Amino acid sequence: MLKFIEGMFRKKAETATADFRNHIREVRSKTQPLRIQLIPSTDAAWLDAAPARSIVEFLLQLGFQRADVVGIKGNAKVVMAGFAAPHHGVLASIPKGSEHIFLSFVSHFTDGSAFECSNMPVPCEPPCPEWLIRRRHPGASAQDLWSAFLAERPPKTVQPVAAESFAESNADDFFRYQAWMAERGGTTREELETRYKSIGKLPAGEEAANFLNMARSNEIERAMCNWWRLQSEAPYPLEQVMDSLIIVHNELSPDLLVNAYWCGANDFKAKVPDFAGESPREAFARVVASRGGLLRKVFEKRSPLQADFYLPMEDVKR
Repeated sequence: MLKFIEGMFRKKAETATADFRNHIREVRSKTQPLRIQLIPSTDAAWLDAAPARSIVEFLLQLGFQRADVVGIKGNAKVVMAGFAAPHHGVLASIPKGSEHIFLSFVSHFTDGSAFECSNMPVPCEPPCPEWLIRRRHPGASAQDLWSAFLAERPPKTVQPVAAESFAESNADDFFRYQAWMAERGGTTREELETRYKSIGKLPAGEEAANFLNMARSNEIERAMCNWWRLQSEAPYPLEQVMDSLIIVHNELSPDLLVNAYWCGANDFKAKVPDFAGESPREAFARVVASRGGLLRKVFEKRSPLQADFYLPMEDVKR
């Protein structure tokens, strides 16, 4: 009877592990790129129609110079018109919209910080790094937004701008933000809760906690993949070990922790209680050591969010 029960447990564990592997593979495959390439777009006719035309005319009257209309290489849905005001140290952007046209201004300062002002509304403000001040004035006219931008912009020395640098500047901003998100471990659990509440997609009751735990775990998986890509001393190219890499951090719940161990070690005799008593990272390391060292820690992130990266021994020996 005992062998029968053990066999049933192993079968369930193998099924759960296969499902978990597939889930992690799908999550990691949807990691946002660290870099984008902005290329000139031929889709510019919308700038000649209202209300974009009036915004363009306003910017030109202020002395802004036209930059390219650009799109993201590989993503035809994103199109943006750029403008530069060298005498103000300001870049302006008008994203193409199906119904509404919005405007944003940004200045970069010589101390590495930046100030951004937009009239585009959002259900929930994205996480903001310490080097960026973001102000939002939903519904403001172009004139009112410009006045607010000048009034609220910190009195710092601005970096020079030029129309021809619009695409490069935006691509650099994207990379810097993505690198910051990777370093911090993605969107926090509290930020995720606020986001899903704001769009009405947070489940009620106990289900909300499970939903947020999984959403946070997925955020960390993607962030740690990008963090690995940023490290020149990473032991392997990420794509070489993507499917077998085990990422362990202290926000893993016990069930996800044991699933991570099963995925890497195929050792289904380890149970959830085996990982109790210490932080998840410490417990995972202890279980690995006590159960024959079927995994090896190959890399470590020491800055918050801290994480350990393991590979099955057969992958380490390749």
